[in-house]
Amino acid sequence: MALILQWLDCMIDQENFTPPYCPNKDCQFHHHSTGNLNKKFWIKRGYENRKLSERVRSFQCKACKRRFCSNCFSINYRLHYRGKMNARIFRGVVHSRSNRSIARELNVSECLVRTRISRLARFGLVQHFHYLDKLKISEPIAFDGVECFARSQYEPNNINHAVGVDSLFCYTFGFAPMNRKGRMSDRQKNYLKKLEVKEGRFNPKAIRISSAEIFKDLIERTDHSSDKLVLHTDEHFQYKRAIKRDLSKSDQEKLTHKTVSSKATRNYKNILFAVNHLDLLLRQKVAAFSRETISFSKKHSCMLEKYILLICYKNYMRVKFVKRHKNNPSANSQSPAMSLGLCTKVLNFYEFFAEPNQNRAISHLEDKLPKEWKLLLDDKVIFEREHKYSKKSA
Repeated sequence: MALILQWLDCMIDQENFTPPYCPNKDCQFHHHSTGNLNKKFWIKRGYENRKLSERVRSFQCKACKRRFCSNCFSINYRLHYRGKMNARIFRGVVHSRSNRSIARELNVSECLVRTRISRLARFGLVQHFHYLDKLKISEPIAFDGVECFARSQYEPNNINHAVGVDSLFCYTFGFAPMNRKGRMSDRQKNYLKKLEVKEGRFNPKAIRISSAEIFKDLIERTDHSSDKLVLHTDEHFQYKRAIKRDLSKSDQEKLTHKTVSSKATRNYKNILFAVNHLDLLLRQKVAAFSRETISFSKKHSCMLEKYILLICYKNYMRVKFVKRHKNNPSANSQSPAMSLGLCTKVLNFYEFFAEPNQNRAISHLEDKLPKEWKLLLDDKVIFEREHKYSKKSA
């Protein structure tokens, strides 16, 4: 009886499903701006030939004549292993598990885990932007970067992120690779020299460029009717240059910049506590960000994908603090997204990674994503090694 009721619910969902857009990227009904989604652009074409309990509705676009099914809007589209595997992989990533450790537990290949992480990160990034699209910032922002490395220790990087001081909500982030610095042995110096001759160096202004783009985005999202955007950073010279040299005068007038020494005690009294708390969770919850780890990512994009999953987990699926706080009684019962009114409860995995419907066609938001985020969806990063940044040409 329970199976029959489950099948009936599935069939009702298939009957009530409305395609939010045409999957064909060249079709006029693929984007909001070019296609009139109020018009019925599709016609029903029966069901696909599957088991009775797994039948899915098939459609055809009137414009491009492309046939598609309701599952093509699902995160499990064209995946063989379904069920709770995505949730178990996500849980492993945000609880300091390596890809191979997750693969051994699920009895699957490491390649499967890697591709699922990439798909989850892609969906989570667009979903986060969906919540962020119409949000206005009305709180101070703590801004700083977390340093790590990918591929090898000769390619360190800096992920700059902006976190709300009161809500602890991570609004946006940027990626900036760095050239290796610090003390090195003669062998390491020779290897670094050969690497730079072969592939070139990263842009030495990457942190400044990435920070300037984030500052502009934050200023645009700020509710200026109340007050200026208050930005808390440390005394990094690239942040100061990004504000003084890369922002227009009108943007500088909308910004109040406050700094604190990076050597100051990093407790709850520090003005950068919100971003320091995020750094702590990254080091603790994601194996690729742990210090002295063998679980480091082999590509910068793979590292950012795990970072995105942690951001989604922290913003929407986790309370601010586990223990009670006297100054904030709701800190142990509200997520950062609940503090901003984006959600009414702490979401679980299936609620956050829900399939889009006719009222929430989140895939259209990919065109509105920042340039760095778009490249990330294509497994790329905005900065690459180039010979024009080598010391000889300088």
